[in-house]
Amino acid sequence: MIILLKLCIFIFYSIITFGYSFEELNKNILSGGVPRDGIPAIGAPEYIRVEDGKKIMRDGDIVFLWEGDDFIKIIPQKILVWHEIINDKVGGREVAITYCPLTSTVIGYKISGTTMGVSGKLLNSNLVMYDRKTKSLWPQIMGVSIEGKRKGEELEQFPLVWTTWERAKKKYPDAYVLSQKTGAIRNYQRDPYGNFSDKNSYYNKGGSFFPLMAKSDRLSPKTVVRGLAGEESQAAVSWYEVKRKKIVNIDIKEIKAVLFYDEELNTVRGFSRIFEGDELKFEMTDGKIVDDVKKRVWNYKGESGKHYLDHYKGMDAFWFAWYAFYPDTAVGDSSDKFE
Repeated sequence: MIILLKLCIFIFYSIITFGYSFEELNKNILSGGVPRDGIPAIGAPEYIRVEDGKKIMRDGDIVFLWEGDDFIKIIPQKILVWHEIINDKVGGREVAITYCPLTSTVIGYKISGTTMGVSGKLLNSNLVMYDRKTKSLWPQIMGVSIEGKRKGEELEQFPLVWTTWERAKKKYPDAYVLSQKTGAIRNYQRDPYGNFSDKNSYYNKGGSFFPLMAKSDRLSPKTVVRGLAGEESQAAVSWYEVKRKKIVNIDIKEIKAVLFYDEELNTVRGFSRIFEGDELKFEMTDGKIVDDVKKRVWNYKGESGKHYLDHYKGMDAFWFAWYAFYPDTAVGDSSDKFE
């Protein structure tokens, strides 16, 4: 029975979700130019308070927010760019904070009984992680093992939020900030890929450094999109469109989701539109987010009093990277159509 279940999982993920077989994916894995653990994951993260972080951070620095139920952690991009993975614990549960600068993807994953490391390999220019217990390979964007004993298994996501140090410290003055005491010697004031504010840096110009399994000129390669992954379908909306509209309702086959633009943090958040058995649609009314069923008022974090929307599986990514993994993705345009 267990063998049959694993076979079903294998078929489901290799054919339906990704459009590629595991064999095709593995054929396209290549070296990123460093050996396994050549980029050292952080294994024992230390945190400092915001007041101490002010000594080493600049207002425009990119940070990633980990908004827990009873804690807030701020992860400076300029530290994580040198390590790509942080192995941490919350409530006794192992988690991995993962970041690939090549594809502009930051994703939190719940893991169990292991830690994650940087394999030194890439797939579609994206970080390929490995778990240290079985040495199985996990492309970061997919969150599914494509090679090894855990082949076909999927990691559970949790959201991480892009913003800046200026906005994060103002919103969360009592947060914890990842310390530069990582156990490695790195220049955390220098980003090897350039600067986000420099229009000519890697983050803003050109395409992928590495081969891709699929390409599309529907959007420019470095357009940042929020990608959404359903069981059989995928969708993508550019940050520009979400910021312009404030709210984007998505209804594509099984994908029932909504994207909110969070002005306070200048970021995008994604949630399920299914709540308590109802399929909600959201609109801006007198400057407030209101659903069309109960007429509740919601904030940008998907909260309405004691009610909470579920986060929808997905991530922010460069367009070229999302499309390379999901070439059948539907793209939202300025008229709210998805094609």
